[in-house]
Amino acid sequence: MRSVVINEEQTKREVLQQKKYKVRALIFNSEGKMILTYYEGFHLYMLPGGSMEKQDKGNRIKSLKREITQETGIKEKHIWLSSKPFMKLKVYHQNFATRDAKLPVNRVTTTYFYAGMTDQEICLEKRELTPSEKRANHTSFFISPNEVSDLLKSNTDQSVKRQDFDREIEMCLQEFFQNKNKETQGWEIMD
Repeated sequence: MRSVVINEEQTKREVLQQKKYKVRALIFNSEGKMILTYYEGFHLYMLPGGSMEKQDKGNRIKSLKREITQETGIKEKHIWLSSKPFMKLKVYHQNFATRDAKLPVNRVTTTYFYAGMTDQEICLEKRELTPSEKRANHTSFFISPNEVSDLLKSNTDQSVKRQDFDREIEMCLQEFFQNKNKETQGWEIMD
């Protein structure tokens, strides 16, 4: 597993006010297309996944399957994930504007990236979106990995969050495809 730390502002650990743990996945279908999500209201593309919640009790696979099902409507039994992440990304931010905080916070977000497959189509009618996702007009779709870079470049929003998520997607794709044979050989698939 590749581990990457991004700390452009040289944020010190002692000033951190918040630690977040997230899980995301590159989910492919039989045609080699991957799932991407889009928050129209925030102009953000993301890989499916999200924050780990207390109900998941630290189980990253359980958390990731729950998030993918909520965002895509694909039932958990139709989502196969690698048993281990292929990349871990730790990003530090000073004065980060979170959705739930009234004031910006100094925060570190650790995200674990898994690879996976599905044999199902996205079912937008069966999604279980949060109120925030509904307000942001959240959607999910399949896209060829070769088209992702152009799609991200077409997004003209200049927010820090957009730049972070775009970088996350591109790093994840690059890492996965550079090490695809190593990462997928002998995959332990979690049902």
